Amino acid sequence: MTDDDFDLFMSFIQLKVFPRKHFLLHQGAPSNEIFYVINGCLRAFHTDADGNDKAVMFASNDWWITDISGFTNESKAIVSIDALEETEVYALSRYNFDKLLDEMPIFERFFRQLFQHAYMREQKRSIQNLSLSAASRYDFFLRSYPHLQSKIAGKHIASYIGVTPEFLSVLRSRKANS
Repeated sequence: MTDDDFDLFMSFIQLKVFPRKHFLLHQGAPSNEIFYVINGCLRAFHTDADGNDKAVMFASNDWWITDISGFTNESKAIVSIDALEETEVYALSRYNFDKLLDEMPIFERFFRQLFQHAYMREQKRSIQNLSLSAASRYDFFLRSYPHLQSKIAGKHIASYIGVTPEFLSVLRSRKANS
């Protein structure tokens, strides 16, 4: 990108800072922004009919996050996104996203690849959740996201790997004793 290209790109995004526990998106609300995490940690989660939160993904430095279904289809979000710590992001609105793709076609390829990688990651995660033991899912989480375990509460990690917080404590004890 040239300096002019970069300046144009920056004109489409907005810098935002969110305090810990702030909701960037509520499940059921319109999903009209995609976020690039500069610093901090965000969690996307779905709240089921019984009121239980199920972690879908985490995003820390240099990650993108949104409710992809709602953002792409310009519909209501199926997940909520909250800040697990003070988080600084670049926010790109759906309106500016469309303008960016029209004015800078290179970003159409960039976002296509970003969405493809996200889809592949989620497909792998779905298969792991169906085929791996809880201990293996926890080991995979630790190997894949070693920088996140200190940022994320145990209850959120437990939700992400599909176990109770109490069972996560058992897994952690076994790991410490092995």
